[in-house]
Amino acid sequence: MRKYGSNVTIYLPEDLALWSKDAKVNVSRITRNALEAERARLDEVAEQVAEAAAIFTAVRTGHLT
Repeated sequence: MRKYGSNVTIYLPEDLALWSKDAKVNVSRITRNALEAERARLDEVAEQVAEAAAIFTAVRTGHLT
């Protein structure tokens, strides 16, 4: 994993951008947390799909133990 950050531009509707700035919302932190949660969710889905595929193959080929 890289130890350095990178800049990403996120375009928000003007009203939301103004509100977040006025409310001093840490958009960077919220975005990072959301992306980390989504990555973890997608990793879990990928694991479940791989497990289901292995079970399907075992059943289809008669090698389920």
